[in-house]
Amino acid sequence: MEKRRLFNPGRVVSIVASVLLTVAFVSSLFLNGDPLSIIPHTEIVIPIIHAISLVLALFCIIKPEFKIQFAIMQLESVLTIVTNYEHLGIFFFWSSVFLLTVLEYPNKKNSRLLFISLFFHGLSLIGVYPHGIEKTIIAAVSSVFYGSIFFWIYEVLKIRFSCFTPAKVSENSTISKLPKGAVLNLSDYKLSERQINFVLDNITNNLSLKDLSEKYYVSISTVKKEFREMYQIFGVTKLEELHLLLMQYQIKK
Repeated sequence: MEKRRLFNPGRVVSIVASVLLTVAFVSSLFLNGDPLSIIPHTEIVIPIIHAISLVLALFCIIKPEFKIQFAIMQLESVLTIVTNYEHLGIFFFWSSVFLLTVLEYPNKKNSRLLFISLFFHGLSLIGVYPHGIEKTIIAAVSSVFYGSIFFWIYEVLKIRFSCFTPAKVSENSTISKLPKGAVLNLSDYKLSERQINFVLDNITNNLSLKDLSEKYYVSISTVKKEFREMYQIFGVTKLEELHLLLMQYQIKK
């Protein structure tokens, strides 16, 4: 069970990011900053920002949290763009936007976050100007190109995987009145406390049915029985359909 958690994709990315940020932090201590950057005292500010990002990344190794990972990528994006590493910063920005779009179902809150991110990204691109008008233009055009590529990938994935969404999910009548991306309180559907814990651990912590039986000290048959009851409640027939259905919402107890 612990090995499954260790190799959660979010945790692996946080480990790699921690290594990268450690290298960036140590390197920044021996450099004189970027005298052309719009950020004052870059020889001090750059190591501090790298250190903050490193601490957050180390925290995400223990407890992967997408919102914190998103903040790290956004922070490092602005820093690298205005300190003469435009393409790396642009990659950080559009990667974070792509992950936000894929992992967090679109809603008003995420739309506001996306708008704010785009606003600050635009400001950071303008902040390249002290390094030369040519670099500013190239950075702006590159950002549009990166954005179009990520949007293209997103649309292709959406089309490719739409065929795997069964009618029981796309036309589900149990929670059809709830708008996509809204908060879904599991307790509203008369699930027991055990069932709520099972489904949350299964979906958010990636625990298998066997993992759940070990964690909660119950038999695997008991776990399966609880899930069969949940399938009936939500009008699906198997675990994959339950995942597809609930992943469209912000699941809460």
